[in-house]
Amino acid sequence: MIEYKDVMPVGFLKKLPFYGSYHGMRYRLEIKEDGMRVSVWPGPLGFESVDPSLVEEKTFSPDEDGRRAAVDYLNEYYNSGKRVWKEGL
Repeated sequence: MIEYKDVMPVGFLKKLPFYGSYHGMRYRLEIKEDGMRVSVWPGPLGFESVDPSLVEEKTFSPDEDGRRAAVDYLNEYYNSGKRVWKEGL
């Protein structure tokens, strides 16, 4: 399970995107003009190398409440079975 402490705070996200992975699921959080964008895709490739059709995105509010909602979304997405994640990647 991804924990809130595992994801950088909003102050960091306003400056740089944050990349992470969880048991084969890769993700990125970044703050854009329209809010905090969360991108999810299957590993092992990085965001710049993966086929864009494999990336799913959702936008949240660009504040701490949005960051918490984004982490909840990542955990729900992982557990949803939408994709088959490969353990250990």
